Amino acid sequence: MNIPFDFSSLDLSDPAYIEANRRGQITQQQRQILGGKLGNAISCFSSFASLFVLPGLGLFGLILLAVLKADALVIFGYAALIILLSLGVFIFVTFRSYHHYSSVKKDLDSGLIQTADGCLEYGKDKYEASLGNGAHLVLPRVWNGLLPGINYLFYYLPGSRIILSAETRSVMPPERAREKLIEILGKANRFTGEDIETNRQGDMTFRQIVRLLPNILVGFLFTLPGIAFLSYFLYILLLAPDADWKENLVAAVIVTIIGGAFAVVGLFITVKSLSDLFSFKAVSIEGEGRKIRRVSRTRSNSRSSSSNTVSYYYRVAEKEFKIPKRAYLALVDGLTYRLYHTPRSSVLLSIEPLISPVPEELSSSGRNT
Repeated sequence: MNIPFDFSSLDLSDPAYIEANRRGQITQQQRQILGGKLGNAISCFSSFASLFVLPGLGLFGLILLAVLKADALVIFGYAALIILLSLGVFIFVTFRSYHHYSSVKKDLDSGLIQTADGCLEYGKDKYEASLGNGAHLVLPRVWNGLLPGINYLFYYLPGSRIILSAETRSVMPPERAREKLIEILGKANRFTGEDIETNRQGDMTFRQIVRLLPNILVGFLFTLPGIAFLSYFLYILLLAPDADWKENLVAAVIVTIIGGAFAVVGLFITVKSLSDLFSFKAVSIEGEGRKIRRVSRTRSNSRSSSSNTVSYYYRVAEKEFKIPKRAYLALVDGLTYRLYHTPRSSVLLSIEPLISPVPEELSSSGRNT
């Protein structure tokens, strides 16, 4: 099993890399990048999984068992199980990482380079270097210079199957390359050719209705508790037989503000989503497209701990649309896109590039397929 290490500083389209790899040589910079990244692989994978996650869950379980006054034998057995699981994960991940590290080191020591023809295909949540027969090579998580719609000659290390560089072999015609990117965006964002054709006519399909359901659910989750909270406490404070509304007036105002805020926010979200649902309409915007990744840090009451929340967006014509993680890398930055969305709740329905992802100089080079 190959581990997709993040060789973010390895530019696969660098002419110097391609020229050296074409001669069967690995540049010193490539060696430094690969060796430096892999040197930290074992500690990165194994320490996090076995030294933090499982023991943390184990400690929580021990505290819970102690609170419940469980039998000492149960507590001892649980602790032993967590220790064994942590040790097993540590050994497994360390062995796998070391095995892959050894294969890369062996590749670099031997200096052998193999080649294969392939292209970019979109997998579960990222691009993959597909060889067309079900086989794949290891791509950097952040790759530079490679685009869908181009067939490449990949130079790679035979043991670890890590790509060193990629040379353009042939280019799809512009319209075919554009259609290829639409297929990729459709796979990543879960829309079909029928969906986008209907969106072009200004309508939604029945299949796309489900995209509105999460917003409607969120609206109800805000509205119903807000109304229930407001009604219950106002009754207790003002309408109960023994209530003294003069003494409870300040509390009633606070309750009204909190419960009312939840209800208003929920109703706002619900009304917008239901309006889009019943209108069945789609609108579009056009402009340069960019993908955006935002990390929000939430600090707990204890200053020593915090958690990060990652959100992903497409930005088209300065308007942002939230997307699932699987769709983030599918967008090719800098192209002009037409994005279809619901008119009020701004839920992304589909998206298409208006130009080919392949640069014009490559498309006109005469190496079209």
